[in-house]
Amino acid sequence: MNHAPEEQEILNAIDKVKAHRIFNRSPLMCAFLTYVTLETIQGRESRISAYSVAVDALGKPTDFDPQMDPSVRVLAKRLRDSLARYYDEATDYNVCVVLKPGSYVPSFHRAKQDTTSRIISAPSHDAASDAMSTASLASWTQPVVYFSADDSDPTDVDSKKNNHVA
Repeated sequence: MNHAPEEQEILNAIDKVKAHRIFNRSPLMCAFLTYVTLETIQGRESRISAYSVAVDALGKPTDFDPQMDPSVRVLAKRLRDSLARYYDEATDYNVCVVLKPGSYVPSFHRAKQDTTSRIISAPSHDAASDAMSTASLASWTQPVVYFSADDSDPTDVDSKKNNHVA
């Protein structure tokens, strides 16, 4: 069983992600990722909100209203998509960062030692996912993160096999 990554492993993983070409030209995405990571590893994940990301990480004014300005939500979506692209391209990572849809709080998962890297950040569990049989999961060899409909944490990053990629 894989144990949770240590703080230094997480920080190293974040530095590696931010240095990648997908992220290194986007200071706002890097600031967002750094902020939510540090808040989470320091045990302050309950403090993370659109407002705190905007003001504390992105330099927005204190009168920022996340109900009127969707910029944090848009950047979070872009960050999720960029993380998925990064793990699709990456060839050597030990820790995966997952930013679950609907949340700004990241989770960190250890990749299996024997995997080449590819992660697909799957959206919420749906009927199409239910339709996938165990047999169809037999041909995918890269790590995949699945989310369940009950908002529980994603399953461990694991070598699951998947022919269906939406």
